[in-house]
Amino acid sequence: MVMLKQLYFWVFATAIFIFACGKDDGDYTSVNAQQVYPGSTYEYLKSNTGRFDSLLLLVDRLKLTDTLKTGQYTLFAPTNASFRFVLENLNAVRKAKNLPPVYLRQADSAQLDTMLTRYVLAKAYNTEDMNYADGIEFTTVRYQYVMNGRRRTTNAEGFVGGGPSYAEYSDTKGSKYNRDWVITSTQSVNLVTTTGIVHVLRDDHAFGFEEFIPRLNK
Repeated sequence: MVMLKQLYFWVFATAIFIFACGKDDGDYTSVNAQQVYPGSTYEYLKSNTGRFDSLLLLVDRLKLTDTLKTGQYTLFAPTNASFRFVLENLNAVRKAKNLPPVYLRQADSAQLDTMLTRYVLAKAYNTEDMNYADGIEFTTVRYQYVMNGRRRTTNAEGFVGGGPSYAEYSDTKGSKYNRDWVITSTQSVNLVTTTGIVHVLRDDHAFGFEEFIPRLNK
């Protein structure tokens, strides 16, 4: 009887442990759950009205639409906030110089293309592919520009590095020294579409990796 009671105790304790470790609030989860969208990357962006409008405007204007509808690519997606921030700052600088404002619809397409294509990679990568101390080098879909991605984890209660994962995405600026890089990070990762993987950048990311104002303030 004593052994039977002990068996019940351990079964009960194990059940409690499994339940606790299965919490979906970030305290015990070591990686973000993979999400799947039943359509192309382009369709995913279109389905998020009010979040990726500026990105879609440039994708269409710079003829990247078919890229995000076919093939297998990675998109580090900047949100509307990323564009709003740099446009406000650019036009504040231009106003101080008595220059007219610049908007995405008429800004220099060559300069926009150079910046936008740094967010689209030639292959599909999830955060597990970036799980190296120095990250991995990526090649962009156009111009073979080198970017870097590195998987990071947040801390969970009582477990260092046991929280949800995220990615650091860096413009290397052609340097092998990360002190020269411009680094941003994601707010969500590993959304799988029929044409690749989407990682959404934080709203405080400044589109262009510090090149938006110098490139367009001419």
